[in-house]
Parts: sequence; C-alpha cells; structure tokens
Amino acid sequence: MGLELGALVPDWNSSASVQIDAVLGLRDDFRTGRIFRPKAISRGHMALAIQERGLYRNYPLLSRLEWHLSIDRHFAYIMDHFVAKLRFHWHNWRRKRLLTPASLMNFESRVFSQNGEDGILQEIFRRIGDGGKFSVEFGIEDGTQCCTRELLAHHGWSGVLLEGSPAYVKKAQSLYKRHDGVQVGQAFITAENILSLFQEHDVPQSPDLLVVDIDGNDYWVLQRILSSYRPRVLVCEYNARWASQIDWVMPYDPGHVWDGSAYYGASLAALLSLGEKHGYKLVCCESRGVNAFFVRADLTENHFPDDHLGLAHYVPPHFGRGYGHPIRFRYSLAFYKRFLKRWRPVGPVQRPSEPLTSEPGVSIDSPNGNMAFLNERRDGQRPGEGTGVSDGI
Repeated sequence: MGLELGALVPDWNSSASVQIDAVLGLRDDFRTGRIFRPKAISRGHMALAIQERGLYRNYPLLSRLEWHLSIDRHFAYIMDHFVAKLRFHWHNWRRKRLLTPASLMNFESRVFSQNGEDGILQEIFRRIGDGGKFSVEFGIEDGTQCCTRELLAHHGWSGVLLEGSPAYVKKAQSLYKRHDGVQVGQAFITAENILSLFQEHDVPQSPDLLVVDIDGNDYWVLQRILSSYRPRVLVCEYNARWASQIDWVMPYDPGHVWDGSAYYGASLAALLSLGEKHGYKLVCCESRGVNAFFVRADLTENHFPDDHLGLAHYVPPHFGRGYGHPIRFRYSLAFYKRFLKRWRPVGPVQRPSEPLTSEPGVSIDSPNGNMAFLNERRDGQRPGEGTGVSDGI
C-alpha cells in the first residue's frame, strides 16, 4: 500500500519514541535501512502515536472496546480469524443473492492490479466508452502493481502517477520511461497540495479515471479533488473493517502514515455519501474488499443493472492475514522470523529484569515492547551503545 514513507514520520519527541529507538537498535542503523526497512519503523512509530495521542478514541464505541481488549493476543486472534471469518461468509452469502450475470464482480481479472481491478475497469470503459484515455493514480509505490498500469501499458492510455517515496518514484520512472504519455511525480499528498499537483501535471477537468490509495487521508483528499474536478470513473480504497452501515472517517492528519492497523481511510458508507453528494453511483466493490468503483451518474444510464444496490455492494475484508487488518497494530510472525535471522545474539538471550526506561509514564506494553528481550546484536553490541540513547538495561 502506498505512502509508507519513514522519512516523513514526525518526531513525536516522546519517551516512547526514545524507548522504541533503544529497543530496535542503533538509530543510524535503522534510519539508513541496514537493519529494518523504513516501512517497518514508520509503522512502529505510528502505532505508538495512535496509543499515546489517543487516536483510537475515534473508533466506534464497540471497536474502542475491542482495541483495548486486543492487547491480549488470544483475544485478538479470535477476533481477527474466527469472528471476522464468520462475518465474511455472512456478508458474502447476502451479496451473492443480489448478483446478476452483468454484475461487474463477474468480470474480475488481474494483470498488473492488486486484485481483480484490471478486468472490472476494462468492463466499465467498454460500457461507457474510453473517453480521452487519461488517468490519475496516486499511492502507486514502485508502479509494478497498480490499477492503471494495464491501461497505460497495453491500451494506449496516458496519465499521471504520484508517489511519496523518492526510492519508489525512481523505480517507477524507470518502469514507465518508455511510455511517453505517462508522468511519474514525487509528492507526499495532502488535502492542501492535491489541487496544485493536478495543475502542475496538467490534469484535465474531467479525467477518465481517478484512483485514490494513500492509506489514510483518502476521504479528505478525494473530497478536495471533487470540489474542482469531475472524473468519469473513481476507484477509491475503502476501509472494509467497518461494516456497510457504519459511517466512519479517519480524522484528517496531514502527517499520517499507515501503521498496518484498521486506523486509516473511510468506511464504504462514508465514501458512498461523498460520491452521491457529487453525483456518482457506486457500481461495484471487488471481491477482496479493498476498492470501491464509482461512475458519474450521467454516464451510468442502463449500463449497470445493479447500480441501485448502494451499500449492498459491500464486501468484507479478505486480505492481509486472512480477514483484513487488525484493530491495533502488531508485528506478524513472519516479521519476527526475519527479525531473528538478522539479530542473532552472540551470548544467551535474557529478558530484562527491569523496565527499559526509568522515565515516568512509559510502559513496555507498547506495540513493540515484546521485542525488548532482543538485547544483543549480532556483533555483541547492545542497543543504544554509542548513540547517546540509553538502553535502560
């Protein structure tokens, strides 16, 4: 998912930030990515910020309770695998009863897209026409897996691709250098700068396709775009963690970096309300519960027989570790395995007998506190040595 840029994470200047620096190792090491990818570090810092700043209070009431209880791994596993599985099959059963042979979900196929978006988009434009064949997509990472690549590479489209990470942008520019009509730009997208970016890249007032996937402020950026532009087709990632009837939007935060949890974006109900306000109809959600497809109402005519279903298009999450992102961030077992391969203690591994820090208000029960026992590096150096950061052990 796009815009996970460690360099853009604000310095929270908090005791917990000092703690995570000490636990994960030398500051210089992971800032340069020699031990951890910037994505992993930015997620850890954002997870601490959600806890310290109380951002989880923006969740609906029952989800706030789940957030607190999910600090227990057994409870979290039951919710993320058993309860979520039951919910997935229930919603799938309800939705399949409403599908017709002309439903867009039946046309899913994947060439370069993350799921079945390639086939759905080709069918949409087959029904309403290609128009000027101009697309805009942001949050593309390195551009190898995105919704517009098939159209740009094989169907003669032109367009603009935007990404926040300079490293990803460099790879994307190399990938699309043979396509004269494709502009790849680097920008960390916010609601404040999106219109100026569109003007800078000469985006027409009515682009044929707009794809929004920035894992955070999607709703607010899309709202800003629709105040001045009228795309023919919209594709926006929705937060499928929230059931169809829940109207939830992540409060706007221009410095937000997705931490791997359910704290991002907006529910399908919120995006549907925004789309209807600006004259769009929801025509499909793809089968993994990631992206929602909207078509401008003046173009739908009789092309989409189930465009009246609205929220009945909702698809529960079926991705990540099984059934969507967890309510609160925690590292996966695969991450721990990679971590242990890189950090092999020379001597015996011991758990700390006292807290990692003596500063008041800091607990090792943070999202990364369970890695504190890895107190020696491969070369025998302890975390924090030579950096001015005390490891507190």
